[in-house]
Amino acid sequence: MSLVSLSDLLAGARPDTHCVAIHNGQQITLAQLRSDVSHNADRLSNRSIRRAAVICNDGYWFIVGVLALVKIGAEVILPPTRKPARAQSPRRG
Repeated sequence: MSLVSLSDLLAGARPDTHCVAIHNGQQITLAQLRSDVSHNADRLSNRSIRRAAVICNDGYWFIVGVLALVKIGAEVILPPTRKPARAQSPRRG
């Protein structure tokens, strides 16, 4: 296994046709991943998101969310569980 920097992954160090995932039985190419990350990064940036929790049942969309937040320089929060009660902010007394 080789490591690829995030900037290389999102900027083009590998060919666009490189398969990076299988989602719902379909191959996801690097071009599609880049497109999904850019689209979501643009949406988050337009809303001035600077910190967000990523909670998702789907592994592909989870990584798209994480990469989109990283791309815009936002703080990524990864809760230990996706249960709604655990994902809420702790109460302050």
